[in-house]
Amino acid sequence: MRSSAFFREHAVFTRDEFRDHVISTGGKPRTADSLLRYHTGRGHIVRVRRGLYAVVREGADAARFRPDPLLVAARAAPDAVLSHISALQLFGVLSYIMHRATFLTATSASRFTFSGVEYVPVRPPAATLAVRDAPREDDEPTIGITWRARTRVRHTTLERTVVDCLDRADLCGGISEVWRSIELIDWIDVRRAVTYALRLRSGATCARLGLILETYRDEWGVTESDLATLESRAKK
Repeated sequence: MRSSAFFREHAVFTRDEFRDHVISTGGKPRTADSLLRYHTGRGHIVRVRRGLYAVVREGADAARFRPDPLLVAARAAPDAVLSHISALQLFGVLSYIMHRATFLTATSASRFTFSGVEYVPVRPPAATLAVRDAPREDDEPTIGITWRARTRVRHTTLERTVVDCLDRADLCGGISEVWRSIELIDWIDVRRAVTYALRLRSGATCARLGLILETYRDEWGVTESDLATLESRAKK
């Protein structure tokens, strides 16, 4: 069934994906389950949680192997979108060693821990686009797509990530850690950040973003109009 070829292309995969591969090469569903048990027993793959597997890096000990947390989080739910601290790490601005991974999902996925990392599903704010790829006609896209280890990864954009972290600092180690991460950002699209913050309908979040924009006014090209817009919402 050429399992090795599949494993080379899928660092993290679901049981259903492997089943589809086996069936497409002439096998049967029960053969796929047998192969998963075989390769798990041989230490070629590890079971992260029910229905989710990771390929063990060549030469690594399966008992101690830690798969890429971003890839695991990106495949932890059918509609998973990397967010908050996971998005910060993806953009290379996470200010501390990560022992948690966060992903947006509209499903009933539960949190779990594997190899020292806690994977936390987050319900998207009702006022946002949730986890749709295509925005409404009058909205800026807030979901991006990148490839990591040959895996398609959906993630919040940098502007949305900043605002989401200000809105839910509890998911990111606290507001001090969020601030340290923002210090590592060279530039953001201010208009997109402000537009998204307004959609959350949170005066506190708008006030926090306003403080950030005041701090980086010159570096990011922040206008008085941007600050006034946030201030008017913060007062409400």
